This record gives sequence, structure tokens and C-alpha cells, in this order.
Amino acid sequence: MRVRRSQDSPERSPNLPAWLLAVAGVVVATNVVMMVAGAIQGGVTLDEPSHVHRLQGFLANGWYVADKWVVDGKVTQEGGYVYAPAVALLGHLLGVLVGVESWDTVSENATAYSLRHLVVVTLGAIGIAAVAVTARLLLRSWRWGLVAAAILTAIPMYIGHAMFNIKDLPVAAGYAAATLGAVALTQSTITTPRMRLLAGGALAFGVWLTAGVRPAMLVSVGVSVAVALFASWLRMRRDAPATRARLKAGIVTAAGGSLVGYLALVAIYPKLFLRPELLYQSVVQSGDFPWHLSTLTAGTFMPAQSAPASYLPLWFAAQTPVVTSLLCLGVIVWFVRQAFLPATRKPGDGNLLAGVAVILVQAIFFPWAAIAGGSTLYQGPRQMLFVVPAMALLATIGVFLVARAVLASRRPRVVSALWAAAGAMLAITTLSSAAIFPYAYTWFNATTALRPIDGNWVVDVEWQSSREVLPKVDSIDPERCVLLQPRTHCDRDQVAPFTNLIGSDVGAPLAVGEVWRLAYGSPVARTDAPGVDRDLVHDCRRVDAVTRQLFWRTVTMSTVERCRR
Repeated sequence: MRVRRSQDSPERSPNLPAWLLAVAGVVVATNVVMMVAGAIQGGVTLDEPSHVHRLQGFLANGWYVADKWVVDGKVTQEGGYVYAPAVALLGHLLGVLVGVESWDTVSENATAYSLRHLVVVTLGAIGIAAVAVTARLLLRSWRWGLVAAAILTAIPMYIGHAMFNIKDLPVAAGYAAATLGAVALTQSTITTPRMRLLAGGALAFGVWLTAGVRPAMLVSVGVSVAVALFASWLRMRRDAPATRARLKAGIVTAAGGSLVGYLALVAIYPKLFLRPELLYQSVVQSGDFPWHLSTLTAGTFMPAQSAPASYLPLWFAAQTPVVTSLLCLGVIVWFVRQAFLPATRKPGDGNLLAGVAVILVQAIFFPWAAIAGGSTLYQGPRQMLFVVPAMALLATIGVFLVARAVLASRRPRVVSALWAAAGAMLAITTLSSAAIFPYAYTWFNATTALRPIDGNWVVDVEWQSSREVLPKVDSIDPERCVLLQPRTHCDRDQVAPFTNLIGSDVGAPLAVGEVWRLAYGSPVARTDAPGVDRDLVHDCRRVDAVTRQLFWRTVTMSTVERCRR
């Protein structure tokens, strides 16, 4: 895609060294391969069976909830309007095409789950591509697009969830596409047919995918589009003859793309998207989701209901590479300075400044609104996973701005040091993520690892390691196996596809009166977790565990204990 240069284009992009581009390419390829391998080799997570049941209900009655929650054609489940079936339908379509499902049935075997995971991987790759194209638009070089893709894939939280998370990863990818469309609206070239097609198509797909999983995200995407048009209007006030046509083209394109995306939502889920009052309920229920447990965060249990203001900052600071976080903060400072001190603005930075404004909406608006509104937040930052693509874009722009400033100072050694630091960040993060494969979503940065991870942070909250645990026990029967969670049975729907693995790597069988006890998350924390019944078993001794080495810390995904009932 060629983008016509204009007087609003930023200064010539700093030349990226060939070796750094090679590193970026290897990083992207390596992480995408890990996404695919993890999708196939990883276990089924806690939430996935519930969405299988939701899809079964949708095929039966048209509501995306389990069939038991529909009484006389009405949804009775608390939080029943929070989700929509877009991605579940994609997985079902693939299952039908491959032959593991029929049109009116949903399979729960291992192959079907792997196919659903691969759909999530594909959407994750689309999110990566959207970030790369957005960087290309703003920085006028596909080389910077490659760097942006590498930075995103080198945030392990993203590729980890891309292996399985059918709820949060598609929202992140869809919002990345919507942000691409919104950023395109702000560009000087929006009057060209090619740019209007890109903006409208990205918005249509982004609206469909984002709201097709979490309908409440229509609000956040709408704010992004509004900010994009407002930024264009501000530029029109400064130079009306040159920008009036751009603003008109942007409004028409935004309206058309958004309408197409919304009509696609109506096509798949008319019972919700044709009812404005139910969409309002979706927004309300998303903020007040019925989850009443706590999440271990930096050594403290934080309640899900009305989570503390420190909850999201602590998690993002812990699970984002430190350099990425610093670059994001630097760009925010740059943006504020440019916005309020126009005299400091470099010629040609209008497109870049407007684009950053849109990206900041994705990075900040909904998380801030969630905290300010006392929303339910739990299991780490996964509900705000859509922030991560925006962080990758901000970090890329940060590298660009630093490189531009350093090049202007004519200090070649500093330039070399900058490129070396960028390459090292990408390589180290990717290698450390590979070390905990396939549990990349449990990754923490080296600064966080100065303290033990176990006992300070909850990990493997979705129990992806359940597949790796099964060979270590000889039974998951409720009479012989308990799970150290508020739900206390091992025989969960998520382990059903892999029951053939049970006992393949077990030591001595259970003695009379003994029982297996399994725990996931952080084992030190789980013994103190609110809601756990500690009287089920006693005299427990640890005999096995699923662990990975992260930097100099051992991270425990699951533990296996022998206890007496």
C-alpha cells in the first residue's frame, strides 16, 4: 500500500538498520509459531466450555446463553447480555467445514477445541497486521510497521491469550482494526479512494469483531471514532480550505464503515442488536459482572467488585516489558506537550499527533472508565487486553521519536546504543516467553521477578495447565480428587477432552483414605484464598507440580498433592 506524502507528513523516518529489521522479523515469526503451537498443545481453559454451552443455546433458541437460562423466551442469567457469538460462530463454521461438528451441534472433543484456538490465533494475527498497518500510516514506512508488529508480539500477554482466549483476544484484535480505521480518518490522504476503503473496511470489521464478542465495546469504539473526527475538525479550524474536504470524507467514511459493521452484528445476533434497551443492559452488566472473588495482586488480595484504582496499573506494570512501558509514558508526555504547547510542534507532525490521540483512547479511555465507574475486574488485566495493541503502537512511536531526536543531535554512538537496546528488548522478551511456553499469558517482567511470583501474583488463572496435570493423577473422580478452588471438583468440562491422559505419568497409586488435591494459580496464595473450603482434606503433601522457569524465578502453574479426606 502506497501512502501519498503531503505537507502533513512527519519528517523523514530514521533509517532502521538491516540487522534490527531482521531481529524484528525473527521475533514476529517466532511468536506467531508459538501462538499456533500453543493453540494446539495447550489445554482447554475454564471459560471455554461455558462458551460452548452458550453456542449450543444460541443454535437452539437464538440467545447467546446456555439453554437452561432461557425461560419462556427470556434470558434469566445474571449478566446474560455481556457476550455475543461472533467468534464462537467462526469456530463453529470451521468445525463444520473440517467435519468435527454439524450445523446444529457443537463438539467438545480435543480437535474441536484446537480448531477454536486456531480461530483465535488467526484473529490475533489480524490484530498484529492492524498494528503494523497503523504504524505504516503514521510513520510512513513499512519498516516501522514491522517494528510495531515485533513489539506487539514481544508482549507475552498478547501472544499467550492468542493461544486460547475466545473472549478477550478477539476484542483486542477487533479494537486494533477499529483503531486503524479511526487513525486513517485523521490522515491527510483520507480523501483518496484507497484510504477511504481502508478506513471504512477496518472500521466495519473492527466494530463487528469487537462488539460481536463484547457488545459494550461499541461505546469505546464510538469514542475512538469521535476523537478521530474531532481531531480532524480541530485541524480544519486552523486551515479550513485544505481540511474541509478531509473532514467531510472522514465523516462519510466513518458513518458508512460503522453502519456496515453494525448491520453485520444485526445479521448474526438480531435479538440483541435490534434492542437498544438490551444493549444498554449489556454495558451495565459488563461493568457490574457478577464475580465476587479476589485476585492476588502484588501480594494483596484485591476484590473484583469496585477494584482499587491501583489494580490495573499494577498488573500492566508487572506484565509489560519495562522498556515498552517507559516508551508509552514518554509518548504520553510528548503528546501533552505538543497538544498544549503548539510552538514546540515540529512541522509535519499533524498526522502523527492526531493518530496518537486516537491510540490513546484505546489505551486509556475504557480502563479509566472501568476504574472510575467501579467496574468488576479480576483475573489480572485480561479484560483490558485491548490496551496491549495500543501500547505496542505507542512504544513504536516512542522509538521513532527518540531515534529522530538522537539523529538530530548527530551522536552516532547513541544511535547505535538505541538500536541495540531495541533489539535486546525484543530478543530477551521473546526468549523468556518461550521459556514458559505455552503459558505466556502468565509472564512477568524482570523487575517484577525481583520478588517471588508464587505467593505474590495469581498465575494460570484459566488453568490452561490442566492438560499437563492430568497425567500426574490416576483419577479425577469427585471421591478421589478435589480442586483447591471455590468450585471443588476435578471432573470439570475442560478436562473431558483429555481424559485419555489420566494416570500416564503418575507415581504410586492412592492408598486407602487418600485423595488427590489439585491447585492452580499461585499455590501459596490459594491456601489463603477467600472462599476455599479448607476442611475437605488434611495432612497434604506435595508430590508433583507444573512449573516453568522465568528469569531467576520458578513459576508454579499447578500443584499435585496427596491428602487424607
